[in-house]
Amino acid sequence: MNPMIRGLSEVRHLASCYRRTSLRTRLHVYGRWFLCPFNRILEHLPEDTCHLDVGCGHGILLTLMRRAHPQQVLRGIDPSHQKIEQARDVISPDLSFEVSSIEDVERASCDSLSVVDVLYLLSASQLSGFLRACHVALRPNGVLVVKETSRTPYWKFFLTLVQELFAVKIFRITKGRHVVIRPAEAIAKALVEAGFTPPTVQRIDRGYSHPHTLFVSRTGADSKDRRLPCVSR
Repeated sequence: MNPMIRGLSEVRHLASCYRRTSLRTRLHVYGRWFLCPFNRILEHLPEDTCHLDVGCGHGILLTLMRRAHPQQVLRGIDPSHQKIEQARDVISPDLSFEVSSIEDVERASCDSLSVVDVLYLLSASQLSGFLRACHVALRPNGVLVVKETSRTPYWKFFLTLVQELFAVKIFRITKGRHVVIRPAEAIAKALVEAGFTPPTVQRIDRGYSHPHTLFVSRTGADSKDRRLPCVSR
């Protein structure tokens, strides 16, 4: 599909799904969609699986996933009560949103897991524990897709850093205490240390003002008894 046509189609879809939310929420959703290459993230997410989006915010990624895969079991968690309440106003079938953290997710309860713009909010010690918890939540050979901003090119990095400092430290739009934009090599190393396979790393920021990088990794198939039923809440 032509990128422009696809973009207009996605905007219309989001407008329909978020029409019951506040104007402020809708503006945030449109701005987030405009700045983040969700369509390029979707290309790397498995189909027909039990999927969990960690730090789901207003649920944009899951809303777009539901459009592409009507039968997929989709859950989202976020520590922000406000964002989860707003996500629950989304008009999209069978999406589950919970106020929770990855450490509280059941062991081996999902086949795939996405983390979009979350790791930069974590300190070094928090990052290690967070990724280990992701590994525990995934089933054998489960897929982890991480999207983070990078440190190059410098002008994109500087723009992102200023924006996030305002969002986290001043306006408190984003819940967190840290703003740590790490090199791609550091994130790849942290994934391996948490037990994941060496990730494929891909820049997906062409045409965008922010330096987006995608990491795709797996847990490996080293256990036969971690698998639990896939249940939508």
